[in-house]
Amino acid sequence: MQHARDDVSRQPPALITSACGESNFLLPKPVRSTILVSKTVGIRWMSVKSEENRMKPSLLIFAISCAALMADTALADTEVLARAGAWEAFGGTSANGHPLCGVSTSGSGRYFGIKYFRGDDTLTIQLGDEKWSLKNNIRVRVQLQFDHASPWRGNATGMHFSDGDAGLEFNINRNQLDQFVGEFRDANRMIVSFLDEDVSDWQGSLEGTDAVSNMFARCIRNLE
Repeated sequence: MQHARDDVSRQPPALITSACGESNFLLPKPVRSTILVSKTVGIRWMSVKSEENRMKPSLLIFAISCAALMADTALADTEVLARAGAWEAFGGTSANGHPLCGVSTSGSGRYFGIKYFRGDDTLTIQLGDEKWSLKNNIRVRVQLQFDHASPWRGNATGMHFSDGDAGLEFNINRNQLDQFVGEFRDANRMIVSFLDEDVSDWQGSLEGTDAVSNMFARCIRNLE
């Protein structure tokens, strides 16, 4: 799977919010739903710690605010801007020609990406698994948790990447970007659960996300 995976339709995904006040996470409930057919064990991403200085999440939000005011420009494809452990920051254009910046990790046929598309005032989270089978625009309840922080829950929207693999995506609303980015870069691991599906959790190390988040913010500022 490529680091700059892009969905074909770019339909606005659903917003997902943090369940404030809830410190415990819920495991997926085994039900008869077959929207997601994969039942493999969760992926574990190995990485090393980064020494790069932290850029405060508020600076990332400022960069998004500035870039959202600018018109699209023509950029050529995408390139990796930084790597730290299993994570990488990238920038360029998507398969549909949208200027973007992002951070992602992948392995064992799975993909997790956080993307900013120029002109948006949200971040788009994309999940993909080459073993999934789902229809576009279908809604799947997902939960994302960083360490023991309150989980983020909501309905992700089904879509397909440009290579044909199925995926899910949702947006982080503008007024919660600081919280989300701060948790993403400060936590040690994340767990993604599919609440109404008989599918194993995804578990991943977040070591290295501090460094790639810095480059992510710089990439967004360069879209101005």
